[in-house]
Amino acid sequence: MSYADGGVFGLSGPAERSRLDPRTGVVLLFAFMIAVVTTPRQDWQANLLYPVPVAWVLLLARLPVLKILKRSALILPFLVAVAIFVPFMPGKTVAVSLDLGLWQLTIWEEGLSVLADVMLKGWLSVVSATILFFVTPFPDLLSGLKRLGVPGILVMILSFLYRYAFVIAAETAAMARARDSRNYRGRHLMQARAIGNMTGALFLRTYERGERIYGAMVARGYRGELPEARKLALKADDAFLGIALLTALAGIKLAGILLTRG
Repeated sequence: MSYADGGVFGLSGPAERSRLDPRTGVVLLFAFMIAVVTTPRQDWQANLLYPVPVAWVLLLARLPVLKILKRSALILPFLVAVAIFVPFMPGKTVAVSLDLGLWQLTIWEEGLSVLADVMLKGWLSVVSATILFFVTPFPDLLSGLKRLGVPGILVMILSFLYRYAFVIAAETAAMARARDSRNYRGRHLMQARAIGNMTGALFLRTYERGERIYGAMVARGYRGELPEARKLALKADDAFLGIALLTALAGIKLAGILLTRG
């Protein structure tokens, strides 16, 4: 799949390209993340309501729910690795206490609550970002970031990072085919040297390929900025979705405050 396809996740069908302005998606994504992150752990009712607008957007965009969930589930092991020791930090209420002879293993309820809060908020943030990437081609997303005032050098770095990811993938696939054609199995530790040589060769090949691509871009008039994939224009659909989601987020925040104080 090429850079121009925009289908980072291999999605095809009516939901691949959003009719909305990418700026709307970026602003709503950050608004959702800020609302989720700034909601206190004690407002658990509000935290449990945040999946509702996410589910609404999934249904509205007719996205493959199972594929979205599978993609977003990749972040869960990293969240567990970051917060796995939190339940063992001393708190007020003991949830589980195990006598292991030389060690006393104690799990605290406060730590479990923090772990669940981190897992839920991290997962919701990844799901919302995954939805944006599914419905917005990456070139359009870069154009939206540029229109929102993100520094041009940062947008250019993201653009080249995305472009050269496909270059590296293509070079890796070619080297893998050449390796397999020589009956490489990789079962022995002594063959680790071959892996090291392949890694070095991959670096040199991708570097040279990048130089050739840059030279071709300069020959075609590249002067530090790439043309926009399409002209951006805010429409009534952008206003409707923005108002609806922002109202829902404000309502969830207010409900969480009222329920906690009540």
